[in-house]
Amino acid sequence: MNTHTPVHQALADDWALLLGLDAVGSDDDFFEAGGHSLVAIQLVARIRARHGVEVPVAEVFTHPTVGELAQVVLGLLEDGASPHSPHSPLEVEGAGRSA
Repeated sequence: MNTHTPVHQALADDWALLLGLDAVGSDDDFFEAGGHSLVAIQLVARIRARHGVEVPVAEVFTHPTVGELAQVVLGLLEDGASPHSPHSPLEVEGAGRSA
């Protein structure tokens, strides 16, 4: 898998932010790195806001690495999930938080 796609990089950035890590590698496991179900919900909210596709939370559990989940997101984008235009990281910053 190409780890230099914008989707892969965005996922890695989001994981690092949500998990409080400096960096996340393609093969790092979300749950081993400190993730849990509530953070998974925040992650799918960020994916929806950034890429305009709906990823079920269960996908984070079945595809717990950046590389695996990036493939899921790319598949949804390629299948014509009619993505919205990608948002900047600043626009996504509050995704997954309640007001």
